[in-house]
Amino acid sequence: MPLFHQFIENNARRTPCKSALVIDGIRTRYDALEKRATLIAALLIKRGVKPGDRVALYAPISADLIAAFLGVLKSGAITAATHPTYNRSKLLYQLKHTGARVLITDCSEDLQALASEAGLETIIVLGQTQNIPAQVSSLEEALHTLNPDDLATAFPNIDENLPTSIFYTSGSTFNPKGVVVNHRIMIAAASSVIDYLGNTEADTILSYSTLASDYGVYNIMMPLFFGGTAVIESQAATCAEDVLEVIEREQVTGLHVFPPVLFLLADMGAHWQQRLPKLRYMSSSGQPLYPRHIQQIKHALPTVDIFSNYGLTECKRVSYL
Repeated sequence: MPLFHQFIENNARRTPCKSALVIDGIRTRYDALEKRATLIAALLIKRGVKPGDRVALYAPISADLIAAFLGVLKSGAITAATHPTYNRSKLLYQLKHTGARVLITDCSEDLQALASEAGLETIIVLGQTQNIPAQVSSLEEALHTLNPDDLATAFPNIDENLPTSIFYTSGSTFNPKGVVVNHRIMIAAASSVIDYLGNTEADTILSYSTLASDYGVYNIMMPLFFGGTAVIESQAATCAEDVLEVIEREQVTGLHVFPPVLFLLADMGAHWQQRLPKLRYMSSSGQPLYPRHIQQIKHALPTVDIFSNYGLTECKRVSYL
């Protein structure tokens, strides 16, 4: 069976010039994303990362962060994403709890102390940085040190049961718990959700996601998995117009969002039906979606399907209406 990231590799070979990502209006093609992910994987292997090692991700959403996520999978390591709004104490707790050897971040302050406290061997900073300690390097500078031999290094053989990621629960019952998933689980979960949503490579999916939770990871990765386009807005919408403008601009066919986004859309007018001819469904999870909001949206957009999902970190969106 192919591994999770290999589905995305295959899509990059098949449609290299297609937009894989549109983040805040900035496009990244499949071939560019795949090349970046491969370079990051080669860099991690050069730095001594081995299958089963934990690599923490701590940064706002960006094309480089998504490429890093895929690069970690290519190297056989395990992603341990931390929410970019976490303060230092929460970040330290999660780094220690996952046993991360490497941190990929956009943070550039007091990194030497962070590495010492968390027991990190390497920190890679996204973007250009100056005056950084020896065990810290900027991603751009580090990639420039790769030579043809590094790029020719064969990626490790990975079994489908090898863990891909540690996702953290919301902590609604106690402290957040780390849930380990592997390639087989991610493929099964993504395939199941894609099947009932009826996704195809023609779909363009909008979300307001990060890589800090299983919900966000699947929202971003599923369009890449089935060969579509993932549209991601890094700033939360404050009104229906914010959401509708992006849907119209990018010709979005599906929404993968938390209910508050749909609460905003409940206030839109019926005239939006004519401006959103390609939108065919909305999918929500994470908290209750109230009947009154569903009824208001159905009145404004009668041809758009609404999927109300229930999920948990261990099993993804296990049920839906």
